[in-house]
Amino acid sequence: MLKATVLLVLLTVRGDGPLGVNFVNFDSLPACQQRARQLQTILEKGGIKVVENRCLEGFQWFTKHRHRRSKGGEGRQRPRFLYLVVTSPGRAVVMPQKDMAACEKARAELLKSEYPRKAWCAWSEQRLLPAPPRKNAASDNGKDTARKPDRSAKD
Repeated sequence: MLKATVLLVLLTVRGDGPLGVNFVNFDSLPACQQRARQLQTILEKGGIKVVENRCLEGFQWFTKHRHRRSKGGEGRQRPRFLYLVVTSPGRAVVMPQKDMAACEKARAELLKSEYPRKAWCAWSEQRLLPAPPRKNAASDNGKDTARKPDRSAKD
């Protein structure tokens, strides 16, 4: 049986750029909700439009979000992953997509259903992990529980 997580789904738009998504895994809903409020405030003060900012049950885990550095590494392009992000009452499912056309087609099919849900095609620098993280001290106190990426694998 898969281990459930509380998944913070944060969809944002910078200027006229594409829709972006960030994920944070938590063990508790209160910890997730507190972080969601903090991020909403920070992003809005920075002029970034927040499209969706919700804590939902999920069964998927992601690498940790890495902030862009202002010095050094500016020329280094990070890998980007395209996901179809689907939310329904209380639940989130994220599906990797090969390209935007395939994503938009899958999104349109999902939205035809009478079942209440929202769906977006969004880019992320975070990689979907193949399995839940191992139990560690962070998961015992409500902090985020995403595993660090394997440095030997190329993103």
